[in-house]
Amino acid sequence: MKLWEFIPGKRPQVPIVADIPHSGTYIPNAIRGQFKRDPAPVLTNQDWHLDKLYDFLPELGISVLRATHSRYVVDLNREVKTPVFGPAATSVVSQTNTQGSILYDSNPSTEEVETRVAQYYRPYHKRLNDILHKIVQNSGYVILLDLHSYFLPPRHHICLGNRNGVTCTEKLIRSFEEAFRGQGFEVGRNDVLNGGFITKYYDSLPHVESLQIELRFPVYLEGEDFGEVEITDWDSLKFRDARERLRMAFLLAIQMYSQSRSDMEQTREGVELRRYRPSDKDSVWQLHVQGLEQYSVRLDARFRPGLDDDLTRIEDEYLKNGDFLVATIGNDIVGIGALRKENSTTAEIKRMRVKVDFQGKGIGTMILDNLIDKARNLGYKRIILDTTQNMTVAQRLYQSRGFIEYKRAKIADFDCIYYKLDFLPTSHYEDS
Repeated sequence: MKLWEFIPGKRPQVPIVADIPHSGTYIPNAIRGQFKRDPAPVLTNQDWHLDKLYDFLPELGISVLRATHSRYVVDLNREVKTPVFGPAATSVVSQTNTQGSILYDSNPSTEEVETRVAQYYRPYHKRLNDILHKIVQNSGYVILLDLHSYFLPPRHHICLGNRNGVTCTEKLIRSFEEAFRGQGFEVGRNDVLNGGFITKYYDSLPHVESLQIELRFPVYLEGEDFGEVEITDWDSLKFRDARERLRMAFLLAIQMYSQSRSDMEQTREGVELRRYRPSDKDSVWQLHVQGLEQYSVRLDARFRPGLDDDLTRIEDEYLKNGDFLVATIGNDIVGIGALRKENSTTAEIKRMRVKVDFQGKGIGTMILDNLIDKARNLGYKRIILDTTQNMTVAQRLYQSRGFIEYKRAKIADFDCIYYKLDFLPTSHYEDS
């Protein structure tokens, strides 16, 4: 049996991919023969029948990648790390079911576990990587919707997860949140189920946004007991009603998000990017102060010793071996961003700010992209930058451009995250 089923979105396609990694139920005989026999294990929580529930997605232009094999062959939503064989909650090859019951009389060998990863896990992720890469090449961006279902708390009908604001924009999660609520679903956000390995990993690829969508079993399946059971029956009035409501919600979410992107593009068309001029000094300082105040940071030398001195000498600090960009609409400066030399091979991006009323319109992205291009053209091999832990929108922006976290540290009273971007000739889209 094939490891997956791929259904391209019908025309007109939208740059959205839905993956369903846990609804497959097929288990090769050689693996099933290793399971306990008396009693046979109950293969719980296989995100029952989501392939049928979401069969409308290709009609909306969304491409779908569905795993055919059970999560008890390999769990595609787990990171390959030690122990590869262990508890279902953390391991690629599960020793137990999701209720903690042991699956095997005799555990598979290390070699057998490694073979499963090579045969079933890596090919699926390679295929998903390739699909996303192709859409990015054609559309400039792609959205990955990671679809799951669950029973245990939280008790929302639907739980949306973007790693607490990191893996997708507020526009995207809000579009789905409002669309689901419009169809009568109770929606939670990042409540326990805030995004698994797939959501986290694929967001790290350039120009990819990822959102986990978890649907509670009782919303679409009959019955009350969803614990140590396998659910074979699915076709019911409840199932068909849930499918239609979901179809309408996905359609509306796509429309809402597409409109927000269109509005953003219109705003960006009116933005001019240029180099800093001495006459910009006061406006740049005011925008910097506004950015600090937005996150309740005190502009006081006692709490920020020397941290703002660079803005008093922009020409010397940035313009000699880097750049300082201002984004303007008319005569109004609405965004800033700077690049300076760290050493002969490394540049640092600093002072990324966008005026509050213009945030979420792509201006920060425009500035960042231009600074990355500038660093590359100046011959730098690496860019570094930092932000604070509470600035999740900034983290999302940097990760969307391929920046990787490499350390955390405290500066004054600020908990900071440090990112780096290396200019490498190889593709980011490699085997997971």
